[in-house]
Amino acid sequence: MSSVRVALCSAHPFPPQLVGGAQRSMQQLAEMLTSIGYEVGFFVGLSGGSSPATRARIHFKLTRSSVFCDRTDNIKTFRSWFPQNSAAEFVRKFKPDIAICLSGFPVPLATALRKSGVPTIIYFRNVELDDFGGDPSDAADGFISNSQFTAQFVKERFDISSTTIEPYVDPEKYRTTPGDKVLFINPRAEKGKSIAFELVRRLPDIPFLIVRAWTLNDEDESELEALQRDCPNVTLMEPASDMREIYGQAKILLAPSQWDEAWGRVATEAHFSGIPVLASDAGGLPEAVGPGGVVLKRTAPIEDWCEVLRKLWFDDDEYEQRSLSAVSFSKRSSIQKDNIMARLDGEIRRLVSR
Repeated sequence: MSSVRVALCSAHPFPPQLVGGAQRSMQQLAEMLTSIGYEVGFFVGLSGGSSPATRARIHFKLTRSSVFCDRTDNIKTFRSWFPQNSAAEFVRKFKPDIAICLSGFPVPLATALRKSGVPTIIYFRNVELDDFGGDPSDAADGFISNSQFTAQFVKERFDISSTTIEPYVDPEKYRTTPGDKVLFINPRAEKGKSIAFELVRRLPDIPFLIVRAWTLNDEDESELEALQRDCPNVTLMEPASDMREIYGQAKILLAPSQWDEAWGRVATEAHFSGIPVLASDAGGLPEAVGPGGVVLKRTAPIEDWCEVLRKLWFDDDEYEQRSLSAVSFSKRSSIQKDNIMARLDGEIRRLVSR
């Protein structure tokens, strides 16, 4: 299988244009596949206003091509304004044996790649129908889900049976010594901003660290600045490419999400360092949190959030128990590299050998 070429595909922009959980998951998936002998390439979207876009525009103008190639982590990265419209050109250039389409309109992307003769897998990483780009039922040759919650969703919605393979998260990229703040990442409404901000206001004796999203609208930014101005117990931080800079300041991770998280990657990232998670029961978050934290109903009153957070913060025995459980849960077999590689390798082999 060493000569097999795997394309990891998403219509979303890719580093350095956009850096988030989905992009980190793709990069770590590429590292894992490369380590077992696959040749990997990225096929991703483009957005304006950065170095790759500037170079891509020049390339498109000079060559009349619709695909621009550079490298990310020394892996060929093919970028296009509209990847689903450029699939045939990408296939001619990279010649993939199989394509795995992740978040970012996987349905039209997988459909276009199949029309060019490439077997495809749709790897469901979220349950946002708008992000699917259509009905996935007949769009791919195989299906993978990133959690039991996601697998149940696509089964009930589309009658699709999928293999559950949790995303690989490299412990060494996140493991650090915990800090002394309650961490809240990505202050948006859907991530539970209203709960997090109210906790900051009601618990002035607990320090909070809020990490901005890569992009925030003006309203979100104004609310964030007002919170910092009114509450001396909150610190704001810009996103960081090295997440250890963030988790190294965290004692507890707060994840009061109000939308259906397909999985809950941040919980696993935090668990590697023994950081307990206080989360809502949205989507696949409870699967990711497990015994390494506390899960409340997303509709729970703010008083419940205050009570649980204060207990985690001030009760040393409670904190120690949750912290040890977080580390133990991070060692479960379903998220270990060898287990994930074996299951993913099996899915790829099955389709390539057809």
